[in-house]
Amino acid sequence: MCRSTSSPLPLIVAGLSAYLACHPGMIPASNDANLYRSNTDRSDRAIIQTAAAYAVVFGLVSCHRHGVRFTPPALGKTYYENLFTMVGLVDPKTGLPDPVKLSCFRRFAMLNSDHGMALVVFSALTTASSLTDPISCLITAVTAAWGPLHFGATESAQRTLQAIGHPENVPEYIERVKQGHERLFGYGHRSYKGIDPRVRPIQSILQDLDQTSNRLLKVAERIEAVASQDDFFRRRGLHPNGDFYGNFVFTGLGFEPAMIPAAMLAQRIMGILAHWREYMLTRGKLLRPSHLYTGEVASRGLPRI
Repeated sequence: MCRSTSSPLPLIVAGLSAYLACHPGMIPASNDANLYRSNTDRSDRAIIQTAAAYAVVFGLVSCHRHGVRFTPPALGKTYYENLFTMVGLVDPKTGLPDPVKLSCFRRFAMLNSDHGMALVVFSALTTASSLTDPISCLITAVTAAWGPLHFGATESAQRTLQAIGHPENVPEYIERVKQGHERLFGYGHRSYKGIDPRVRPIQSILQDLDQTSNRLLKVAERIEAVASQDDFFRRRGLHPNGDFYGNFVFTGLGFEPAMIPAAMLAQRIMGILAHWREYMLTRGKLLRPSHLYTGEVASRGLPRI
């Protein structure tokens, strides 16, 4: 039995793997068949099955961490309603999700469902190029996501804000960042030279969640205010990215910080599976990039083996 404090994403990988093992009909190699390439109907059914499996595993992991009873999904509810129910984000009296929070989650999902050729998508497509099933591809995406340079950055950003503690400590922390003594997670983005276009809509969602009393949000807003006036950040085109403020949407909805990367994947899964579908129906070639040796050539012959 895994401890309730175990990291969520490895548990999700284990859950998805167990589900796939119980459904060998989804695995092309186990059936000596090409199940998905150029097969629209089978691919679409597998996508629905994969998204449903992730939601159930996500709910089971969350309930395990909190020591609460798992509530199974219901046919009459939407995907996100079932997700909230399985995770336990419901009114204890009615057993239903808060409609405002559910709406905020949906709006945030519109920003998060796809973000181009991000690492989770590229990793999933690399696996997909062997023509394997979507659950195996999703497992690849999950393992790629939890590194500190990808979805794991959300946890790192939370720890940074907690370490700063109070808005008045921000200027000193910014100076330590400029001197190379600290790293500011959630700032800057590989794809954007200006401000991340997701930031302002996220701030609008935060207003609806009434996070005005959130101490760490005030720290984050103080960081943006100080950094926006500092030449160090302005010359480098460093601005807050979606992760910087997105943390507060998830915590405002009731997700604990450790579950945020998994909650992000619950939104991104639609985009990942859309890319998988496109690959199966339009390409379906094995990815094998060229690998050229650029190092020094040994002056002596190679040793005998």
